[in-house]
Amino acid sequence: MPTITPTDREFEILKLLWQRKKTTVREVWNLLRKNDPDLAYTTVLSVFQVMEKKGLVGHEVSGKAYLYHPLQERRKTLRSMIRNFVSRVFDGASGEFLLHGIDAGSLSPEEIDELQASLQAIRGKTEPANSARKGGRT
Repeated sequence: MPTITPTDREFEILKLLWQRKKTTVREVWNLLRKNDPDLAYTTVLSVFQVMEKKGLVGHEVSGKAYLYHPLQERRKTLRSMIRNFVSRVFDGASGEFLLHGIDAGSLSPEEIDELQASLQAIRGKTEPANSARKGGRT
C-alpha cells in the first residue's frame, strides 16, 4: 500500500493517534481545542472522514462511539513527508537538508551517537566500491 502524505491537520491528528493507539473524535477535538479554541467539532469529524477515505485511519464501533486508529505507520509517514519536503525545498539534495537540519537545532549526545552510527552504516555500504577504486589507482 502506498504511503499517503497527510495534510498539516491530518498529520496533527495522526500524531495523537500514534500516541493513543485508539481514540474518539471528541477526545481529539478536546485536545486540538487547547491550541485552537475556535475549532469546531464538525471540522474534526470531517477531517477524520476524509482521512478514512484516504486510508490514513480506520475505525471500530465501541458502544455509540467510533474508536479511530492509524492505518499508516509513523516511520513510513515521516519518511514520505521528508522525501516530499527535500524534493520541493532542496531539489532532492538530502545532504544539504541534513546540514541545515543539524545547524538549525541542538543535538543531544544520544542523537549525535545515532547520527554517527547511521553515517557509519552508510559509509560501510559505499566503502567496498570506494576501496576498489582506490586499489585500482595505486
